[in-house]
Amino acid sequence: HGVKRLILTSRRGLDSPGAPELIEQLLELGADDVQIAACDVSQEVAIRAILEGIPAAHPLRGVFHLAGVLHDSVLANMTPEQLTMVLEPKVNGAWHLHQATANLELAHFVLFSSAAGTLGGPGQANYAAANTFMDMLVSKRRKLGLAGVSLAWGFWEQAGVGMTSHLGAAELARMSRQGIVAMSVDEGLALLDDAIGRPETCLMPV
Repeated sequence: HGVKRLILTSRRGLDSPGAPELIEQLLELGADDVQIAACDVSQEVAIRAILEGIPAAHPLRGVFHLAGVLHDSVLANMTPEQLTMVLEPKVNGAWHLHQATANLELAHFVLFSSAAGTLGGPGQANYAAANTFMDMLVSKRRKLGLAGVSLAWGFWEQAGVGMTSHLGAAELARMSRQGIVAMSVDEGLALLDDAIGRPETCLMPV
């Protein structure tokens, strides 16, 4: 997409596994400048600190919000702590990014939502609610004339990585029986490329 300058954030920043190697890979692919910063997106002050560090000569043009946490439980047993843990990175993070960039001319404001918000998921009432909020936030942005798309992702096949690293053979078999087939990384990235060029507010790449 011709992007030459990137700021990537995570809670651990450069201490995240593979961070230095990722910088090298992106520079080899043609990036001019890659920064990896520690930032908890659920904290507004952390987001604004990142934005304030962006030089005026290279204004922010796109935001991609991928943060998320799972803490599954049947609804009757779900605790306030489980709700907070799951809602904060998605709901607070998306809202703070929206508020902090509302006056900027962004080409992209992309939220990684989940099919759980559309289809539901066993033990995932908290996660479904968080992702539905993200879908609705993008609808609000569009009504304000701002860029935005929410992508309600299905399951990526990256074994042992990220939020789905805890899934075993039984869980994967259950998802397959329900019709949720894992997509390859290449397929997921191709869907992302297609999605950010489309006019719809919310899409479900599954």
